[in-house]
Amino acid sequence: NALTESASGITSVTQPVSSDDGPFVKDFQSPKPGSNYRLLLVEDDHTNQQVAISTLAMMGFNAEAVTNGRDAIDALKESDYDLVFMDCHMPEMDGFEATAEIRRHENASHRTPIVAMTASALPEDRARCLSVGMDDYLTKPFSVGELSARVAAVQTAVAGEVRPGNP
Repeated sequence: NALTESASGITSVTQPVSSDDGPFVKDFQSPKPGSNYRLLLVEDDHTNQQVAISTLAMMGFNAEAVTNGRDAIDALKESDYDLVFMDCHMPEMDGFEATAEIRRHENASHRTPIVAMTASALPEDRARCLSVGMDDYLTKPFSVGELSARVAAVQTAVAGEVRPGNP
């Protein structure tokens, strides 16, 4: 597992970790080797961050991670990402504020899908995530199957230009 942390605070996985081909692998359409599909994980908890980026790498994705909403905004200004997984409750700038800020600066021709990752599981929590501009919602702790389903839903939605949380 080639896990690296740059001076900018972005953690990335450059090589997939090995895995036993669990049941999710058979059902999940991972990107082709060399795919440029890029994911940004915004998560302040180091353990949650390591689990998520390792799981995404195991699924064949290049994943980068930052620890707060402000760093997520900066990362999106510097690079294009195909999908952002956004924790909702973080220090400095939470996921709600960061998502609203990201949406304010996007133009109509380019909208980065953002999926909430939160321990808050009430219906009003999901509604709040969608109301600030997040496209879908994933409750922590999540299974590998749930994570792969969210990525697949976003891939399908982007191909058909339908928001995954609102068919």
